[in-house]
Order: sequence, then C-alpha cells, then structure tokens
Amino acid sequence: MLHAPTIESMRTHKRMRNSRRGATAVEFAIVLPIVLLLLIGLCVIQLGTFRYNQIASLAQESARWASVHGKEFANQFDSAIATKEDIFNQVIQPRAKGLDLSKLEYDIVWDENRKMVTVTLRYAWIPETFFSQQVISCTAVSLCTY
Repeated sequence: MLHAPTIESMRTHKRMRNSRRGATAVEFAIVLPIVLLLLIGLCVIQLGTFRYNQIASLAQESARWASVHGKEFANQFDSAIATKEDIFNQVIQPRAKGLDLSKLEYDIVWDENRKMVTVTLRYAWIPETFFSQQVISCTAVSLCTY
C-alpha cells in the first residue's frame, strides 16, 4: 500500500536537494581543470602527429621528385642532375605550408651511380601551447630510386 508523502518528508527531501547543490559546484570546480588539461594535451599530441606526417610527406615527395630528376632525366634531356637547392625550391618550399623554414633542415644524398637518392628532413617543432617552450625534433628519411 502506497502512502501519500507527508509535509515533513517533503521538507526533508527539499533540504537534502539544496545541500547537494554546493557539492555539485565543488565537484565541477575540481573536475573542470583536469578535463581542460586533458583536452589541451590531446590537441597538442594531434598537432605533433600532424607535423610529423607533414615532414614525412615532404621527405617522400622530395625523394620522388629527386629520383625522377636524377641520372636518367639528365641523360634524356641533356641537363644537370637535381641539386639540393633545386629540390628545396621545387618541392620543399612550396609544400611546407605552416612550417617555419628556418627550423627545417634537409639533406639529400645520392648513391655512387646517381640512381638512388636519400632525403632526410629534420624539423624543430615547438608545441603551440602557452606553457611549454620545449623543442621536439621530427625527423623523416625517404629513399627513392628510378
């Protein structure tokens, strides 16, 4: 059998609900900074992954372009083999959107037959946060032959 709520039980319930409001505010004040810190951390990790993928893609494209403009290209078109400066001007610089080129180092090494090229890119990335100035180095190496 169900009993109708009494006035006293309704007052007790209202008192308990009002006392819980302060606890909710305290819990929110404790949890909010932790959640925000985790979100900022995830964003920084995602940006680091993006930068690494960007550097790896640049290395791959540079190696592909250099191998296409290697010894066979020079023989067919009676021109010089692609130089380090050519690769920078034709591939790296136009595709390096959002990168600080002063922090980008690159090295191009040909094998003795001038048919295989190794491109190494290094980028000193400073995470885009206001509380960290730590430099993280991204390095990508790509080999390509024609």
